[in-house]
Amino acid sequence: MTETKATNLTDFWKRLVKALPWFLAGMVAFGLLGFGGASYMDNRETWPLQQAEVVATRIHWAQHMSDQYELIIDLRVHPKNGAVYQASLLQGGPKGALEKRAQGRYAIGKWVSVRSDPSHPGRVVLPQSNAWGAWLIAIIVGMFFFGNGLTVLNRSAQKTLP
Repeated sequence: MTETKATNLTDFWKRLVKALPWFLAGMVAFGLLGFGGASYMDNRETWPLQQAEVVATRIHWAQHMSDQYELIIDLRVHPKNGAVYQASLLQGGPKGALEKRAQGRYAIGKWVSVRSDPSHPGRVVLPQSNAWGAWLIAIIVGMFFFGNGLTVLNRSAQKTLP
């Protein structure tokens, strides 16, 4: 092997060592967000499915968000075995879209299916068909770290070129 090839190979390993933390962080983030988020979403799907009646809706500006509003849906949950109780759902979004939801899907008197947390019955969520959202976020975050690792690897390579 010529001296130039040996130097280039040594430089590559030095660059790889600098980029390796980014690659590892990407894999860890992907694993935690993907598997952890999907597990959390799947766990919620084991909560009992209940029918709930919409008793009130209100929309107000979400102060913790820059340009979004919150739709608060007050429900009367009717469990199959047990006493009726009150619960609320919260959704965020543009005011116009939330007004349409409040007048359509969540109009007063309509019935919706919710899943209630067995350990905290007042906590309810809408049923979801799958946990693809957690995997989407995991892919985006993983790509961010992987992209930074490639940038570090390539930037170092460009500095070592004659």
